[in-house]
Amino acid sequence: MIGIDGYDHLQQHAAQHMLSATFEDVFGYKTVSFHLGKDICSIDLDTKNLIREEASVIEQRVNLVIQENRSIETKWVTKDELSDYNLRKKLSVTENIRLVIIDQFDYNGCGGTHPDSTGQIGALKILHWKKQRKKIRVYIVGGSRVFKQQMVVFTLRMIMGYLKRIG
Repeated sequence: MIGIDGYDHLQQHAAQHMLSATFEDVFGYKTVSFHLGKDICSIDLDTKNLIREEASVIEQRVNLVIQENRSIETKWVTKDELSDYNLRKKLSVTENIRLVIIDQFDYNGCGGTHPDSTGQIGALKILHWKKQRKKIRVYIVGGSRVFKQQMVVFTLRMIMGYLKRIG
């Protein structure tokens, strides 16, 4: 049985896979690194700029696939079997190859943990992005973290409204 922290990790990791795949598929922006943080996750994209409309398109597409509840499968394959899959990036290993397959969406080598379906991710929210060296760092949350972020925003708006009334 996976605990709350483990389940949260599954959600963040799968959300990162989906975000990276979608940025590459839609705009050709490759993910060059990622960080699964305790509160917020990030990916670094190999692009010099990201505009709000692009981020919105990506967020909507990822959330649509999450809602479609597609299967997420892990599969061990041999080097010879790799040609059967349209992998998103070159693998760093040639033995003990483990693929993560998001049905008709993403094929990627990965040794991490993932949920059984996209629906178990719940949701993805792009929080913001900034230039990081010559790349763009995109900050995200997935799963139950989306709802926690919404509560933070709601609470801050309530406090700001109160301060305006008394101020």
